Amino acid sequence: MKNKKAVSEIVAYTLLIIIAVALAVLAYSFLKVYVPKERPTCSEDIAISIKNVTCSIGNVNEINLSLENKGLFNISHVFIRYGPQGHEVKTPINKISELPYPLSPGKEVILHYGSDPSDSSNNLNGLAANGYEVEVEPAVDTEKGLALCAQAITKETLFCN
Repeated sequence: MKNKKAVSEIVAYTLLIIIAVALAVLAYSFLKVYVPKERPTCSEDIAISIKNVTCSIGNVNEINLSLENKGLFNISHVFIRYGPQGHEVKTPINKISELPYPLSPGKEVILHYGSDPSDSSNNLNGLAANGYEVEVEPAVDTEKGLALCAQAITKETLFCN
């Protein structure tokens, strides 16, 4: 009679292990659906350059950028940020990343951003005359979504009047 009790404990522990493994498999298969399979990637042949950047500080803070596509593919979005030189995190200038049209290889676009200093929500209000830089990160539309091209970020020092 004593041996039957030991067998029932082994069966109970075995059932607990089987239930735990089954729950882990169910949780994994359920959560696997919610994790993206692949991130959209950006081609190595994407490149953008800042041909010219001017800014002025006064009643209206303004930044004018002349960008050129130096890569082999169209660029459909750009994210423009500014901030003190050497800082990793910079303030975004444009909330909407759309270019007026896809920028073909070898083509240029001139972008203008201005602000009213009395508007406290405006991104250009913290703009200083010296020690700032502007960075441009291109992005392209892919079948899997928007692909940011972090390897193609370009930076330029701002000289404001």
